[in-house]
Amino acid sequence: MPKYASLLSATFIAIIFLTAISVFLNFDVERVQLNSSLKSLDDFYSLVYSNIPQNINLSLLLYALPFALQLAVLAYLDTLMTSLVVDKLTGEKTKQNKELIAQGLGSGVVAFVGGIPGAQATIRSVLLVKEKATFRLTGIFVGILALVEMLLFQDAINLIPQAVFAGILIKVGYDVFDWLPLRLYIKELIKNPESLFKNFLSRHDDEAIFVTNREMIIIIGTTLITIFFDLNIAVALFTFIFYVHNKILNKNNPMRDLKPITETEAFGDEM
Repeated sequence: MPKYASLLSATFIAIIFLTAISVFLNFDVERVQLNSSLKSLDDFYSLVYSNIPQNINLSLLLYALPFALQLAVLAYLDTLMTSLVVDKLTGEKTKQNKELIAQGLGSGVVAFVGGIPGAQATIRSVLLVKEKATFRLTGIFVGILALVEMLLFQDAINLIPQAVFAGILIKVGYDVFDWLPLRLYIKELIKNPESLFKNFLSRHDDEAIFVTNREMIIIIGTTLITIFFDLNIAVALFTFIFYVHNKILNKNNPMRDLKPITETEAFGDEM
């Protein structure tokens, strides 16, 4: 019901409706466990004050530096990926440098009071766009409302089945995934199975074949390394392979960066 989309969030309705059913029918399922000691704003102030570092020295900073760099790179990559996804959804252009500077400052501040450094949340950002959010301040209000929920609605939140959030994550993950390159690649394999082994290093000029064998290896390799090892390693390794291939090994027949004139219709509602 598009005309009501700006008034009622489909995700919020799903959480309320399915939680009510699970409580009414007394389902024996795992539920959210939000056990915070925060009961008031005074508790929040006390928590912040107790986490402010009292003894900072050079040896402690040197010890923390490798972990800080790893977190910074991870947050950097996560934010760039999110900006790419959101820009595709909205048709806007994110000011990435400005956003990364703000993210670094924010992470530094929260770290000094015991908070966890973070980045743009891809799932949450896509969810907000899909729920017809139109202002970038929406992301800030999400944080404010999360604090209000922790202070006032812990008991109600603990009634929500974990499976409800799992379902939401699966749906938003589906929305994030760029299905078109995979569909076109599989379609070409079904049509011409020999293309999997033929002209393995050739460049396809026909835009009907969006992803070549080489590009699919980069996509699958990055995915597997991310799942089984580490996102930072995956991005560094396959970015290195991409540029070595294009600049040294195969200058005359470089691998594309998946940016033809007409890229994909990924994230389009018509799909």
